[in-house]
Order: sequence, then structure tokens, then C-alpha cells
Amino acid sequence: MRRRTFLAGLGFAALQLAGCAAKLQTTPDYVLTYADNQPAGYPTTQGAQYFADLVQQQTGGKVVIQVKANGEYGSEQQVWEQLAIGGVDFARVSLSVVTDDLPRLNVLLLPYLYRDADHMWRVLDGSIGAEFLQDFTAQGRVGLSWYDAGARSSAGAQPERFTGQDHPRAGFADRDRHDPPAGCSAGDHGVQRRLLGA
Repeated sequence: MRRRTFLAGLGFAALQLAGCAAKLQTTPDYVLTYADNQPAGYPTTQGAQYFADLVQQQTGGKVVIQVKANGEYGSEQQVWEQLAIGGVDFARVSLSVVTDDLPRLNVLLLPYLYRDADHMWRVLDGSIGAEFLQDFTAQGRVGLSWYDAGARSSAGAQPERFTGQDHPRAGFADRDRHDPPAGCSAGDHGVQRRLLGA
């Protein structure tokens, strides 16, 4: 009798384990899209794919997120607009793209805002960052997280004291964007310095 109970218990346990080890659902209930303008191997796109993999794993394949790289869904501005109407479900866009609709976020574009990367992440991961993410809901979108696109800065042996057309780099195209993304410890090589009176 004890042996039968033991075998029945093993059989029940095996059935439970078989259920836990079930394969991913082959036909998802939901297929969502994630847009990124960077190439497939770029860190933000890799992060998007990691997110998609986690969602598929955690939902047992019921939810699949297709990551589209290389601007497949258009420019960041076009993707931002598509987010509002449901043309795209998730996207990583630069902060400078959203500030026309969310002007309060312009403060995050100021140069020299953070002492270092740790300071930036304490701010963005804290109550201030959470408050700014809430601003997205007013536009019919949900801010999920922050990405760091790297600090933008310039260095020199002497402080720069030039503005406008007198600036020695006037007319040159810098590698940095006109409006750097959130997380920058230093800003644009002209416009933002003028804003600060440098």
C-alpha cells in the first residue's frame, strides 16, 4: 500500500513537472512591435531584444514582441507619433524628440546637470525620474524606463568663451545631436552654452 502511494505520488509529481516544462506556446495571443532606430547590434537594440525575450519567456509565448531596428518604422519623430495612435507598441526614442510634446523634460537636456553617471542614475531611478516618466501618460503614452546614450562633452586646455558666429566651430557639424538625450553630463557645443551664458 505504501509503495502504491509512493508511486502515485511520483506520478503526480511527474505530471506537475511536465506541465511546468511545457514548451512555449507556438501561436502567440499577442504580437507587439518595438521600434528602435539603431542597428541590430547596438546596445539599445540589444536591450530591446532582451526585453522581448523576457516577455516571451515569462508569458510562455503568449506575448511576442517583434523588435524592429534600423529605423524600419521611420524616424524617431515618426515612431513617437505612431506610439500615440497604436502603430507601434514600444519604442526607444531620444528625449529631444519628445520635448515638443513634453516641454518639462527639456530640463533633462541641460548640460552639466549631473556630477557623474552614478548621480544621473540616482536622479532618473528616483522620485524625480518617476515624476518625469508620469508626464508621458498625459500624451497617451507610458514611459517605462530611461536609457543612457552616453555623456556628450568637449574638452580643451582653455575654457571656451565664444558664442554664436564668433565660436571657432561655427559652421562645423559636430558628431553630437543638436539636443543630446537624457543622461548627458555636458551639452551641445554652442546652443546650450549660449543658454547658460558661457
